[in-house]
Amino acid sequence: MDGQRLRRLLLFGPLATRGWRGLAIAAGLAWLPALLFATGLALAGLTGCPVNEAGVQPCPVAGFDIGGLLHGLTMMGWIVIALVPLMLLTLLAGLAGAFLALWRARGRS
Repeated sequence: MDGQRLRRLLLFGPLATRGWRGLAIAAGLAWLPALLFATGLALAGLTGCPVNEAGVQPCPVAGFDIGGLLHGLTMMGWIVIALVPLMLLTLLAGLAGAFLALWRARGRS
């Protein structure tokens, strides 16, 4: 396998064709609420601020109140619940695509 093919495989893998890029964008959008939810939980843990569904709690950090931001980020968890089946499908499709890309690359060398 020449250097350019290897670089393309490592950079794009199964996403090297135009159709796969659209699916990758859709998968990224499906996983975005989970990323936002995890970010909100991490910020709440780091700052020691309470976060719950009842409402916005004050959370002063460096002179700014980020309670509203934390509340909004952690409420993404409700959207994540609805998107779990789609997220699992994208995970399985990504693993299958990576396996196929490696299989094809192995067969060409």
